[in-house]
Amino acid sequence: TRVRSSAASDVYKRQVFEAEENVYIKEALSKWLKVCKDRGVKFNIRTVKKWAETLRKEAKENPTVALKIVDQSVENAWNNLYPLKAKADSKVVSTVYDPAELARDESGNLKVF
Repeated sequence: TRVRSSAASDVYKRQVFEAEENVYIKEALSKWLKVCKDRGVKFNIRTVKKWAETLRKEAKENPTVALKIVDQSVENAWNNLYPLKAKADSKVVSTVYDPAELARDESGNLKVF
């Protein structure tokens, strides 16, 4: 069924958007849900969880890949999310920059190469 009440919307927020494992796919999933609502695609909490699982599995904690998966489905007018068809895109590996992980010497000073 389609989201009709704020109570149903709250369920999505609690069970899916606020789930720690979905931190990297939040933006992509939110974009996908908006597209589905705009297209009149009906979905329920199980469907949203399935889409989140697909994005987590295929994006491998990479928000850019998650967005590419959504964009692919939008561009092809699909009503579901699928792994990227362009294999080169699906193997993109990038991590969030974390200065704490930079190379340091024994004194804790940054190493210069």
